[in-house]
Amino acid sequence: YVNGSATALVGGASDIDGLSDGYYDGRSIGLGSGALASDDGTNNDNTALGWNALSSNTSGDLNTGVGRSALEDVTTGIRHTAVGCNALKNVTVNHCNTALGYEAGQNITTGFNNTVIGRLHGSSNMYGTVLIGAGDTERLKIDSTGLYVNGSTTALAGGASDIDGLSDASYTSSSSSL
Repeated sequence: YVNGSATALVGGASDIDGLSDGYYDGRSIGLGSGALASDDGTNNDNTALGWNALSSNTSGDLNTGVGRSALEDVTTGIRHTAVGCNALKNVTVNHCNTALGYEAGQNITTGFNNTVIGRLHGSSNMYGTVLIGAGDTERLKIDSTGLYVNGSTTALAGGASDIDGLSDASYTSSSSSL
């Protein structure tokens, strides 16, 4: 019904899979031209929203891509989450990458267990790394070698391991003071 008309419109899709840019197989859903275009139709539990989001995915499962070309090249990778235009665009395999932001993590191809926030591209086989940026400026990096601040190439030295190791605190069994 349009503008109070008593006449229902006819035609059009009755479900998302009936849309020219929609895909639904009962467990995976895609909306946007090319979204989930290569999905094999098995129960992959993927969600794609945006032009070419997850477009190369065949059998990878539990992936979520939101934004133009988010997770575009993933084929068999699992448990990736990408939000933003070109976020994790070039990931093909592996698992558990998370990216938030325009082009976030777009250079990661085979890396896994990474989190990227901001317009930071990462590297192709990055592993177990957290990158946080302000735009495309790296502000924080945490990986197995240490914690790096503001693009530094030197890891911060270890800090206190307990409250007594802090210069402005002490601890006794009955109280603590700061």
